[in-house]
Amino acid sequence: ALEAAQTTPAKEGKEKESGENEEMEQLREHDKFMTKLVEKLQEEVRDAQSGLDKAIADRDAAVTQLEHVSDALRKAAHDAELDKQAVEDANREARALQAEIDRMRG
Repeated sequence: ALEAAQTTPAKEGKEKESGENEEMEQLREHDKFMTKLVEKLQEEVRDAQSGLDKAIADRDAAVTQLEHVSDALRKAAHDAELDKQAVEDANREARALQAEIDRMRG
């Protein structure tokens, strides 16, 4: 009985140590899993940031193109206004000449 009583604390100590080792191994596995998860999430964040950066660059390029189109339309409208004014001036001159011709004829 004395022998059994002496081996029991030793067994308990080994079981306790074994349990601690098992717990440490579980913690290491959990740590590895969490590390891989964090790395995957960081990669996804980098990919998302890259996509966002590209979308912003595409938007900026589109805005620049729209500004160029807007400028061209403003210039075309201005040119059309100048052309309209030139046509009106030419018509006025033609009417004045016609009036002069009519007056000279008669």
